[in-house]
Amino acid sequence: MDSLLKSIVLQFLFHPISRKVQVASQIKSSFDFLEIAISSSYELETQLILVEELFNLATNETIEKLHALQNRIGGFMRQIRERIETEN
Repeated sequence: MDSLLKSIVLQFLFHPISRKVQVASQIKSSFDFLEIAISSSYELETQLILVEELFNLATNETIEKLHALQNRIGGFMRQIRERIETEN
């Protein structure tokens, strides 16, 4: 890459607006990942309840751990939402 092109690319990458767009994109990606994670945890919870009811297996301890995980994911999501609101 010649020096002029390299200079233009570096200016673009480190330009405040470009950096803000990159950060916003990363925040959105993190939020999307957490939405998928919490949805999957709810699906797993439903399956554990069915296992308990259909096969009479104790799943209370696992469900309690799952609830703790859901609370942590929810907390991360709240932090991201707050960050988005303060930046807008």
